Amino acid sequence: MVLVLVYLFCISFTSGSPNEEDLCFYIYQPFFAVDSIYEDIHLEKLLIVSDNPKAVRSLSVLFQHDYCVLTAKCDLDSILATTNNNTPDKVIFEFHEYSAVKDVLGKLKKSFYEADIVVVCSVLSTEDRVDIKLKIQTDSIFTKPCSKSDIVNSLNNNKKKHMQFESMFEKSCIKKSISDSSNDLSIQKPKIDRRIMYPILEAYEGKNVVLYRCYSRVSDAIHRMSCYFSFDFEYVHELLAYYLSIIATLDEHLITNQLSGEHTEKRVIPLLVDQIEKVKSSAQARLNHFDTTPLTDMIYINKKFNGEGLPEDNIAGDRLPFAARVLRLLFDFHYLQETGKSIGESVYILSMRLGWYDRDILVKFQMALGEEATSYCREIFPLGLLAGMVMAQDLYVTIDGKEVVLIKDGQTLSEQKAYYIQRHAQDIFDITEPVKIRESIVLYEECNA
Repeated sequence: MVLVLVYLFCISFTSGSPNEEDLCFYIYQPFFAVDSIYEDIHLEKLLIVSDNPKAVRSLSVLFQHDYCVLTAKCDLDSILATTNNNTPDKVIFEFHEYSAVKDVLGKLKKSFYEADIVVVCSVLSTEDRVDIKLKIQTDSIFTKPCSKSDIVNSLNNNKKKHMQFESMFEKSCIKKSISDSSNDLSIQKPKIDRRIMYPILEAYEGKNVVLYRCYSRVSDAIHRMSCYFSFDFEYVHELLAYYLSIIATLDEHLITNQLSGEHTEKRVIPLLVDQIEKVKSSAQARLNHFDTTPLTDMIYINKKFNGEGLPEDNIAGDRLPFAARVLRLLFDFHYLQETGKSIGESVYILSMRLGWYDRDILVKFQMALGEEATSYCREIFPLGLLAGMVMAQDLYVTIDGKEVVLIKDGQTLSEQKAYYIQRHAQDIFDITEPVKIRESIVLYEECNA
């Protein structure tokens, strides 16, 4: 206790009198640190990150009997110093405004990739919630006021999974020990994490830039959409990785033609479907109890929602695999982006392709993309301007040799101004070039029109 008081005296002497919250933080933090030294080494380590001493105290008391609790302020140096660069099992990251801790949260995830992170915040917009989910890959996001039981349950659910894994590991060790004692030289079969495909595809950045760009853009879209569906989008991500690995077996010029959006080689899709069919047949012949579902899903990626395209069968609409419907849309979005279209233009073109896509998926994809996907710009000559159109640029006109702004960017044309411009575009205003307008994207009502 004397050590704590001396520590507080040094702080007040060097930086002025600490306020009440600082006192709480610095009084309680040493006790938490000392307690953690004497905790049972088998307890999982819980790191509480917050600049709010009251929140630190409350959370520390709540979990002190179930975890080895460590505390740190919301800056990376404090976090790394507290953990001594060792990854904690769990992290509770508490903050007031996301913008103030955005960079720290991202760096924390990179430093402690395997840690389960729970986010607790005061205010959070939908966009920030999606950003956090993408950045740290967690569903444990709580906004205040939230009950302590929610946080406890979130941590305990992850803890149960961890304990189940440890139990399975212990059983396998016991089994191996018994096996070894009876001179059984059977080899334990290691498992390969299927996510290894992700960094393998990222390595294509230096070998095949077109394939890498496709993987990067579609992956990002998958993560953006995941919070809008109950479906397991990690499966969609895995399916993308394996699908691209099959595309990579094609000739390089065919890969480029397909993934760059050119589509001048009409034989690519039949070749690709044939390649997947061969892989499927080979797997069924050589592997016992092989699940062909992912390969079947891949075969239908290039089929339209209305049933047009390969393979030629009567499968259409909701009977098409959900993952295939998602990837069909995302690949086509990627192709449009590759040809230089803006996000708004791309979504508009997708929306005009009646019968191609699942409407529900398209609507939620537009939501996931945000404001950029709600409108697009196009050029129009003055004679085509109509009331209600929204200007996407300042409209300058020349009157008596002087250039003046007639309508500002973002303004909506009234009937009077639209008529006036149409009538005097050339004789008074000297408007000879097309002007840009912004139009809202209204998704079509029927997909099977």
